Amino acid sequence: MKKLIVGLFFAVASLGLSAASLTLVGDGGNDATIGSASGEVVTAGVSNFTGTISDSFTLTTDEDTSISGGLSFLPAGIADDTTVTFSGTDGQNVVMAGSVPMTFSFMMLAAHTYTVLVDIVTNVQAYDYDLRIVATPIPAAIWLFGSMILGFFGLRSRVAK
Repeated sequence: MKKLIVGLFFAVASLGLSAASLTLVGDGGNDATIGSASGEVVTAGVSNFTGTISDSFTLTTDEDTSISGGLSFLPAGIADDTTVTFSGTDGQNVVMAGSVPMTFSFMMLAAHTYTVLVDIVTNVQAYDYDLRIVATPIPAAIWLFGSMILGFFGLRSRVAK
């Protein structure tokens, strides 16, 4: 009976879990505009731009969370040099360079501020870029798996007696 109650507790607790809330703020000199500034998903981008972009954003979170995201570019594959850099006051420095689209993921800590730099060099006359960052929630299955493991150990100790 106790195991059933513990299992139900973990099941109910897992339903209330949600991802952390992110906040994205652009610097005043950015070419990109913020699409969605706060929530579980934050976005920024630019349309019909020509030349080189060097945009800087400040990213914060209300709790420790894993994030994932990506940078997409239209028309695809025409950027000569693209770099996305995440640097945080916690000492993390993640640099991604190469072809677009690019994806990334890393761990953010709540007590720190992160700077996101997007540098694009191209000779294309008109292009769009979209930056999308998503807070990744802990899946409910992890909590249910944990209660299952506890149940197996409890069953094992009962059989041993």
